Amino acid sequence: MPGKRLRIIRVIGLRIAVIPMLLCILIILGNALGYLNPAATNQSSAIPGLSAAKPAPFWHSVYTSLVAIGTLHWGAGPQITRELVLRSLEISSILTFGSLFVSALVGIPCGIFAALKPRNPLWQAVSAFCVLLGQVPPADMAVILIFTFSLGWHLIPLSYGWGSVADAILPIMTVACFNIGYIVKYTEAGMREVMQRSFIAAARARGAGTATVVAHHALRPALTGLLTFLGPQTPMTLFCTVIAEQAFAIPGIGTMLGIKVTTYGTPAFGSGTTLSITLFIFGLFIMVLNLLIDIAYLWLNPLAD
Repeated sequence: MPGKRLRIIRVIGLRIAVIPMLLCILIILGNALGYLNPAATNQSSAIPGLSAAKPAPFWHSVYTSLVAIGTLHWGAGPQITRELVLRSLEISSILTFGSLFVSALVGIPCGIFAALKPRNPLWQAVSAFCVLLGQVPPADMAVILIFTFSLGWHLIPLSYGWGSVADAILPIMTVACFNIGYIVKYTEAGMREVMQRSFIAAARARGAGTATVVAHHALRPALTGLLTFLGPQTPMTLFCTVIAEQAFAIPGIGTMLGIKVTTYGTPAFGSGTTLSITLFIFGLFIMVLNLLIDIAYLWLNPLAD
């Protein structure tokens, strides 16, 4: 147990030490992309007073980006303030973590039953349906959910904006449908692999039932593969959150930074400064999520380095 705690503390320390350096790199990267695109640089910035009539030198662009981020920190900006950033992060965090919770709550049991009953057509059909949900683009899924649950069956009231619990149901379902298929297949594959190991056979020989074997012996090692997938999947989950915010007019990170989603499902940024602030906030969000995933992985697999 002490060795496990030391490994967790070491992981947290390394991540915290790396986060500031990576965020500085993201700032420079965002300004480099904006500087290499004069058309974006000529557009009005999200922060008043930072736009220029012609492309500014690269290092001046980096300086203005740092000033913009400092303005966000101290809350002196007339349009983007600290309160607005914190409120937007709170809303986007609720959508992101809520969607991951819903997709795991539905996907993990479906994956377990699909692995334990490979010849059962019902669970195989459920698994295939979950995979099919994950192939639908988030913008199209938002429209499908609106027409199905709000306009068709009248189960969920159609609302735009953010103010009640009902406003979060359809956006969370939109983002959750994107990940649920992957969670089902990774859980199913991990459970099938673990159920063939020798310690599972030993547990069955001692008289343990299927529920006991799954809950106490097979579930934790079966979920390690799922966690290794959720780490790289974090940026796509955030992007789906931005799309859901645009579809339901929710004032989250994407709305605050003026990120528009084109008809092809790609993000469009207003200026280089806006892009750098976006990379800064998204980078911080992704690093925190990956830190939590690494801690959960060490909890599930204490022997991992």
